[in-house]
Amino acid sequence: MKKRNILEETHSNVMLLSTAVSMILLTFIFFVYTRFFSQPSAIIPLYNTLLVLSFVSWGVGLIFALISKFKSVCFAEYSILASVMSVLFFTMRGVPFISSKHAAILTIAIIVLYWVISFVYHSFWHKINITKNTLDILTIVFLVIAFVLIAYFIYIASKMPFFSLWYKSTLY
Repeated sequence: MKKRNILEETHSNVMLLSTAVSMILLTFIFFVYTRFFSQPSAIIPLYNTLLVLSFVSWGVGLIFALISKFKSVCFAEYSILASVMSVLFFTMRGVPFISSKHAAILTIAIIVLYWVISFVYHSFWHKINITKNTLDILTIVFLVIAFVLIAYFIYIASKMPFFSLWYKSTLY
């Protein structure tokens, strides 16, 4: 009985942390979204911030994956979220086939979807059985997909005239 209570408390704590992470991300995305369309002078620093956040969130995903792999604590959920957010942050700065506005709306939808999935998983944890090996494989797959997508976006953007990853004064 005591082991079950500890497991329930663990899932409850992870759900609280997932909710906090989701709300922080939503607040940031709403801030970015309003800056895109209300303050044109803020666009260049915002694009550079999104670039840095894209690489940083991929690195955080890698760190969480390593902790999850070599420790008994499972951070696979946060590693997967960080790898997805790295791609979304990069698309929010603009890729040839999706506008920044649509990328921001997609990011908001994915954050809400993450929160719902996390809520369902941590509320009904005893009915959903996912092994640690499956989570490790999923984490690696998401990190590799995020890396490949960002590299592909950079490759496509590099073919555009006046390409620069780090904007200084003008967008093009």
